[in-house]
Amino acid sequence: MDHDDLQGALTPEEMLDLDQRLEVIDAMPLGMVEGFVTAVFINPRQVPAEDFFPWIWDPEIGEAEPAMEDQEDLEATFFLLSRFVASVALDLSQSLQGFEPLFLRDPGLASSVEWCNGFMTGTRFHMDLWERVAKDAPELFEAIGRLGDAEDEADREALEQLVAPSVLGIALELNAQLEND
Repeated sequence: MDHDDLQGALTPEEMLDLDQRLEVIDAMPLGMVEGFVTAVFINPRQVPAEDFFPWIWDPEIGEAEPAMEDQEDLEATFFLLSRFVASVALDLSQSLQGFEPLFLRDPGLASSVEWCNGFMTGTRFHMDLWERVAKDAPELFEAIGRLGDAEDEADREALEQLVAPSVLGIALELNAQLEND
């Protein structure tokens, strides 16, 4: 494994490996990680990696370090996670309009509820900006907020299709709010 190369999306096998590694250390599942970093990266106010990475390792309070006894396993996990996060950031920066959440690309690897929970966790940074968007355009958060309470599969699937357009709308509104500062 070439640790100098953070370029390129993870293969499906690498994503499955990373998800399993994250589960072993009680970190965010991979779908939740994608939702979380999506919120972090669409925020026009930069959030340093040292501020958001602890939340991936410790989704409850963002303080724990990854707990792995084998240093090689820890390095491999961090390398895969860093590649995954870099890939999400690149995808969002290149084509937010073409963004498709992991739960739509690979439903076996990520659930929409986990993804949305991760997204909402990612709104913890620069809360004032997020609160203004939620106040001025609450409809943009409706699908993301309602997915956990979907009544049936048809309702859940319809809401899932609204997540990517909601993320785009939220990103545009975040930028508009920042411009008004």
